[in-house]
Amino acid sequence: MEAGKPFVAVCLTCKNAYATIAYALKSIALLKYPKDRLTLVIVDGGSNDDTVSMVKKIIDDYGFKHEIIIKPCNIPEGRNECIARAIEKGVDYILFLDSDTVIGDKQILSRMIECNVKYGPCVVNVGTVLRVFKSLKELKQFADSIVESDVSSNKLSVKVEAIPWCGMGLTLIPAEIARRVRFDEDMTFAEDRFYGYHVWRSGYKICSVTADLNLAYDVNLPKKSNIYVSMDVKGYLRGLYKKALATTYTFYCGSLFKTVGKFLKSKDGMRMLFHIGNTFALILGLIMFINHLTVLGLFFTMFYMINSSLSIARLRLTKCNNIRQASFSFIKFWLYSLYVLPLIPVIYLKHRSEFSEVFSRIESFKH
Repeated sequence: MEAGKPFVAVCLTCKNAYATIAYALKSIALLKYPKDRLTLVIVDGGSNDDTVSMVKKIIDDYGFKHEIIIKPCNIPEGRNECIARAIEKGVDYILFLDSDTVIGDKQILSRMIECNVKYGPCVVNVGTVLRVFKSLKELKQFADSIVESDVSSNKLSVKVEAIPWCGMGLTLIPAEIARRVRFDEDMTFAEDRFYGYHVWRSGYKICSVTADLNLAYDVNLPKKSNIYVSMDVKGYLRGLYKKALATTYTFYCGSLFKTVGKFLKSKDGMRMLFHIGNTFALILGLIMFINHLTVLGLFFTMFYMINSSLSIARLRLTKCNNIRQASFSFIKFWLYSLYVLPLIPVIYLKHRSEFSEVFSRIESFKH
């Protein structure tokens, strides 16, 4: 037993991840890190496939110390459950791993710990390269090849830089930070951005580790639906101010003009502009009707109805399983846009000193 090695809890939150979770767990099993210094904490959010049985089989095959919790929860609730269980076990670090992450660098955990020792205490993230496969057979062939290979056998050129926030696909959190900063459970999405903001505001850092070769992959099959369209309206609109703050923080560029401009150029920004403009057309049409300008009123009202119908049809074809889901998604996105877009300049003005401090620290890291 390598007693000097830190004790690490590898934490996964999952739901219906049967196709990929075996490769994530095998990636951990094949790391060049002593198994007796690892423990697994897995929170299943209510899978209705064979995810849990697959997890148990892999764990039994490799003999991991582990704990499996099955409870309906959103992503931040599941992550907080992982953190609480890991802290109870007295771990030094928590390694969050997505159920579709496949690790190609068998030394990655040691690299991340070394990064924290050198630059920390800090959250350490390794970016994953997204690969989407047409079939499960193709996915398995690729994942098997990555699990069986080891890029650490090559001489890697590793780079470390400070970043404002990171996803949790492959992320190491020291226990010190985990005790102080938890995920906000109102953040049914954008939880990683809001978490990053609070890590920096709490006096810590977030570092990204990259190399000249890909260190890990996010492997997936094509998905028509996602959490944004499948989430109910109440869940989607939960924690609206915090989500608006996370959005403003994500696109912060120093000045208000640059921050708003950068956001409006993004996919989310253009979608919100569409909903704001479409709503303005409806209001204008109703005003025209009230003032007996029937032709103009009809024009703007029809403009709104055609745009809305086309948007719902596009959602049905590209993201949603049925017209009802597409219609509710349209309403969710519309309400969210009406609230968040006008709020971004307000949040910028209210929090700009905090944002400036964080980004100054990020910039100073480069030097």
